[in-house]
Amino acid sequence: MHTKSKYLELLKRYKVTPNFICSEEYFSKSGIEEVITGDYIYWKQYDWVVCPPINAFDGGLLGVPEDWATKIWIDLLNWRPPVGYEPTFLDWEYVYNPKDFLDMSGGNWATFRKNVRKFPGRYGNAPLNYVSIYEIARKKGERFVEEGLKKLLLEWLNSQGKDEEIHDDTVILEYLNKGENRKVLIDKDYTMLGINIWDYSHQFINFRYSFTQNHKFLSEYLRYVFYTDPTILHQNKLVNDGGSLGNKNLEIFKDKLNPVSKRPVYNYIKTEGEDEKDGVVNSN
Repeated sequence: MHTKSKYLELLKRYKVTPNFICSEEYFSKSGIEEVITGDYIYWKQYDWVVCPPINAFDGGLLGVPEDWATKIWIDLLNWRPPVGYEPTFLDWEYVYNPKDFLDMSGGNWATFRKNVRKFPGRYGNAPLNYVSIYEIARKKGERFVEEGLKKLLLEWLNSQGKDEEIHDDTVILEYLNKGENRKVLIDKDYTMLGINIWDYSHQFINFRYSFTQNHKFLSEYLRYVFYTDPTILHQNKLVNDGGSLGNKNLEIFKDKLNPVSKRPVYNYIKTEGEDEKDGVVNSN
């Protein structure tokens, strides 16, 4: 089991909307350090404060520049940065309602709806099944799973452009090999065609990663089976699907899935000579 984060407990207690990285599993797998400074708790990695620090006693989010909070990596919804912090666009944050994928009627869904229907017929090695990685391990053994995941990741990497940057590769491997929530799409020969990996915050299901073989329309189909999976639907939660990592094609792809919201996410760096003395910003 992963280490419990006091920071995440406070976000839940004070009803602060979490961002994409706010999950116990991500906290455990990413090597983030949790720090207590006075009344505040925050996450630290390298020389960055990862998210806005939160007051352990009243849930206030830090509104006063401090020497230890000069660089904040990713903001929170409705957080107001202190005066003297310069914003830089980091990424988008997409949120979807899984129930929207049950109908997909109308013009807004036309492209995605059409593409989802194409893959099963074109692949042909039916039946296709979407199952837990643990079920595969029980039926075929741990060695089979290890080899299948390795082959799948290598094929996915080879399908990426040679100039495409891979973010957080060590975290990817942790989730791929040890993720608590993993389902794979297999054909009748148990060939792993793709994998979806997710985790949870107190408010969202976080769609963490998806890796596929290099088949046309497989990415669309794998996203579709994730969102229409009873495991996801029955939780009655929205899904935070993260961003596009600067990949314009991925942004276009996610736009076609009709998000409930698409918000810009920023990091903030304190500029020299500025200060703010107005206290904390309430989180509610």
